[in-house]
Amino acid sequence: DRGLVSEYRFGTRTAAFHVCSRCGAVPFVTCDIDGRLHASHARGRTRFPAYLDDHAFLLDALLALLQLRWNRRDFDWAIALADTLLERFEDRDGGGFFFTAHDAEALPQRPKPFIDESLPAGNGIAARALLKLGRLLGETRYLDAAERTLRAAWPSLIELPHACCATLLALVDFLHPLPHLVVRHRGDADAWRAAMRHAHRVSCCGTSRW
Repeated sequence: DRGLVSEYRFGTRTAAFHVCSRCGAVPFVTCDIDGRLHASHARGRTRFPAYLDDHAFLLDALLALLQLRWNRRDFDWAIALADTLLERFEDRDGGGFFFTAHDAEALPQRPKPFIDESLPAGNGIAARALLKLGRLLGETRYLDAAERTLRAAWPSLIELPHACCATLLALVDFLHPLPHLVVRHRGDADAWRAAMRHAHRVSCCGTSRW
């Protein structure tokens, strides 16, 4: 659950974990050894470069946290994750994101998951997060990458729409973007809460709040 992610740091300087506050799972690891996400950390060993899902889900979780409480470090990390998606995972010719990075171990096949399995499809989560971040920043690179992903996913959406819920949600966000409401305040909580209530009343389709 992206809304239940909280940060935990080890006393050493080797790693920073994002831990689910409810179940204690550790799905994401960043390691200072090479500045990249890794998929596994056990018995003092960090292994396996992280996959598309690791980057996409962490980016989505960071954006959800930023909507609850602003943190410049998390914001910068979200931008770095988005850049990593484009640099290391995007299919620059056909659109969408490969499950493994460009410099990962060579495999007989490199899938681009658009269909949900036990977890939502990484491409759907990535496209939705890039749309959100791209609109917040006015960054067309992220918006264009999300559009290319949706175009690449179109055959799957036509053939198996019931199996592509995450990607369909990204398509809805692309076709019907919500207005963004950025609230900045200096301690006057009543004032900004009143402003948010007013924004909800005047908006017929909801708002994305920051």
